[in-house]
Amino acid sequence: MVGHKTYGDHEWIVGEVIAAQFEKAAFGQDGMLDVGKVKPALYVYRGHYLTVNPDTMKVTAKKSG
Repeated sequence: MVGHKTYGDHEWIVGEVIAAQFEKAAFGQDGMLDVGKVKPALYVYRGHYLTVNPDTMKVTAKKSG
């Protein structure tokens, strides 16, 4: 742990990443996570999570400028 700070009832914790690994087969040729192969749980708020349905997923391009 590099540091931490208390804000009300929340703790802000700062750490250092010393290693990382990934499953290459879970990603497409473009480097994007292939949600047809994995089902990520996406945290929304207050204990609520969403999953991805690859049949209805829409990828939008970032606007330039």
